[in-house]
Amino acid sequence: MQTPAREAIQQDADRATFERRALAVEKEAAIGENELANQVELARRREQLIAQEGTNDRRRAEEAALAAALATQSEADRTRALADARADSERVVGQAAAEVERACVEAYAEVPRDLLLALAVRQAAENLPAIDQLVITPDLLQGLLAQLTGPRAEAR
Repeated sequence: MQTPAREAIQQDADRATFERRALAVEKEAAIGENELANQVELARRREQLIAQEGTNDRRRAEEAALAAALATQSEADRTRALADARADSERVVGQAAAEVERACVEAYAEVPRDLLLALAVRQAAENLPAIDQLVITPDLLQGLLAQLTGPRAEAR
């Protein structure tokens, strides 16, 4: 009787050991599946993070390009406005200079020729560099004196 009881106890012990081992194998398999699921989830999140970083980088690049384009357009508009203002200013100054010149020409229209010649010589003299020495030849002096005294001599 001891042998069958021992064998029954041994079988119960073996079955308990087998069940514990089977339970341990199931737990290890569950742990392995859980680790695999965690790795899959981690890989999915990494992929999602990489995709999000790519999207963020693209968005930053697009925003930088847009900002650069806006800055370039703004600079071009500013340059164009300055050029237009400068052109308008030069046009107004040119018109004023033309008006002054027209008024001068109208004023000089009735001035005698000799007086105009004298004014031209005076203006030329004002714009010449300093003259240290001036040599006047008799030929030059004779011609000038003849022109200056000619009409007076005839008037007498």
